[in-house]
Amino acid sequence: MGLDEHWDGGGQYLGVGDHFVTVESYKATGKSKQNNDGIEFTCVSNGRKARVVFWLTEAALWRLADFAKACGLTKEEARGYDAFNFSSHRALVNRRVMIRIVKNGKYHEVDDDNGWWAITATNWSNGVPSDIAPKNRDPEPLPTTAPGAPDDKDIPF
Repeated sequence: MGLDEHWDGGGQYLGVGDHFVTVESYKATGKSKQNNDGIEFTCVSNGRKARVVFWLTEAALWRLADFAKACGLTKEEARGYDAFNFSSHRALVNRRVMIRIVKNGKYHEVDDDNGWWAITATNWSNGVPSDIAPKNRDPEPLPTTAPGAPDDKDIPF
């Protein structure tokens, strides 16, 4: 194995910066020190991954709701999303979102303060991966004659 495989840092994990990712899977984290359940989502981009963890407490559910909204979950869909029901988390799998990875000590992790946001046209300015770029609609047909346009017989060639 050469160093080139680690040239961009992080090995199998996403490096520091902003990334377009797909929520690939989720799993239970086990209990926290305070005996709370948690859920961990694995987000992937170009073969690298990041983990996003949420503790399932009433006081912290706003973070999961914020992440779900950034993933494109609608308010109507959120009504049926029970964070304490493990299978409900499937609603976020295969959704696209932008995440921000920061260095925390010696590890890279999703920024707790400003870690995710919805993919919008304004954050596509640096280029969007083709698999999430909006597909162009069929263009409107051009008018065959525009007001004041020259007729073919008026063109000298």
